[in-house]
Amino acid sequence: MTTPSDDPLISVFCVDDDEVYATGREGDLLKGSAYGWTKILRAETGLHGVAKWRGDVWVGGAPPVGLCKLDGDALDQVRPFLATDFDTRGNLLFRTNDFIAQTADGVAFEALPLDDFMDLVQHDPPSWR
Repeated sequence: MTTPSDDPLISVFCVDDDEVYATGREGDLLKGSAYGWTKILRAETGLHGVAKWRGDVWVGGAPPVGLCKLDGDALDQVRPFLATDFDTRGNLLFRTNDFIAQTADGVAFEALPLDDFMDLVQHDPPSWR
């Protein structure tokens, strides 16, 4: 399926057949469905992750964009750090270059340095086995 952007996609998040989001290396945020894509915005820097959690679309961009929520056709910064690799199966979980973080309410965040996280899970079997 073609997109209205030539920006290489980095992250795709599927809510259902009628709601899909994608981010691009150059800053495009797209919304799609089984019927096609629309470009929501182009940020001033690359966007590295996207997810929908508790009704809000969360986007991670390189600084100065940072961790944002989509507000109409604009990004509203929540925190100034780069957020990637979102997980929405419970609390909102994401990775930065330095830590793993989570929030239960989108306001208060808890973080764990990546090295500490790796130490905690090094003996856990991979989930894909």
